[in-house]
Amino acid sequence: MRTASHRPKILVRQAITPEEQAEAGRVTEEAYREFAHKFEPGEWEDYAKTLPEVQSRIEQGVLLLAIDDDGRIVGTVTFYPEPAPASTHWRPDDATMRFLAVRPSYRNRGVARALVQECIERARALGKNRLALQTTTHMTGAIEMYRRSGFLRDIYGDQTWGSFLLVGFALVLDNRTPPPAPVEQNPA
Repeated sequence: MRTASHRPKILVRQAITPEEQAEAGRVTEEAYREFAHKFEPGEWEDYAKTLPEVQSRIEQGVLLLAIDDDGRIVGTVTFYPEPAPASTHWRPDDATMRFLAVRPSYRNRGVARALVQECIERARALGKNRLALQTTTHMTGAIEMYRRSGFLRDIYGDQTWGSFLLVGFALVLDNRTPPPAPVEQNPA
């Protein structure tokens, strides 16, 4: 568990109850909704249906919650100790994280940073060499936060999903691992 030093105090822990899991799905959907206009017609509706679905995340990873002083779930991320079998773009010894989401009213308060830090610590505790992720170019705030946290662009993590380019980032946790692919000068 981790507590962010920013106000409000944020506790990060694993989702336990079905109600918490369902709320994590709602937070993810709420956080991503602002990007709906970036999708091609029809793509958002299909993608939005997947956002509240957390069961597969729970089966393959660890659904983490950020909880404020009042017990409200204000953010979530899923930590994967290993890449999914279909994730051939990541290294076998990578840990990954997906679906980082913070309620819009709680942004810029350290919530995302606390969730990312928890993923970093879990990956280190497992002896992983890297923590990898994908994001989209329009999530500029997230990209900036990842870079401040030490993540570098990893072009081998890039993929196309519908009309989007998912851009890869990785944080080297162990000096035995070579750095990611060449870093680009642009955000994505």
